[in-house]
Amino acid sequence: IKHLQTKRLLSILGEINDIEIIILQSYGLDRQRNRDDRGRFKETHKSIFQYEYVTSKSSQDEREQNAMLQNYKDHLVNIGLVGLSHPSSNSTLYLTPLGGMLLKKIGIEEELVTIGKPVSSLSGINAAETKYQELKKEVDKNKPPKVNDRSSRKTETQEVRELMRKVQRNGFR
Repeated sequence: IKHLQTKRLLSILGEINDIEIIILQSYGLDRQRNRDDRGRFKETHKSIFQYEYVTSKSSQDEREQNAMLQNYKDHLVNIGLVGLSHPSSNSTLYLTPLGGMLLKKIGIEEELVTIGKPVSSLSGINAAETKYQELKKEVDKNKPPKVNDRSSRKTETQEVRELMRKVQRNGFR
């Protein structure tokens, strides 16, 4: 089960980009930290969050940036990493248990406490790769015997290579 969960989390990681990881972290802070820490985190990543709120007086570029930010948030909701506290009304977003699991698996949870410096998504991806290798070794120790029918199934190595290619194609370099 752990092996399949890890594969699923890495698959989800392949579906999100660097900005979405930072947005996901901000919801992790909402759960763990006080308002000042969230403010410092958003200030550190102001290039992402500066368009969070737009008005009728905002420029076309600001409205477009806000639309992209909203799209990132919607994507996180759609894949289950972030949830709506009251789905019927467009209410507060929060980090779901699945979102928390993903942050933990890629090793970013520890970085949440380092509010003062920008979080490098590349370091998060490197941490994820290292964590994946550790988890793979752990899972391999406890793996049930394989079925001998390999003709219709990809080997595990092929699946890992394919998953890493997906992660690289989606901007995690």
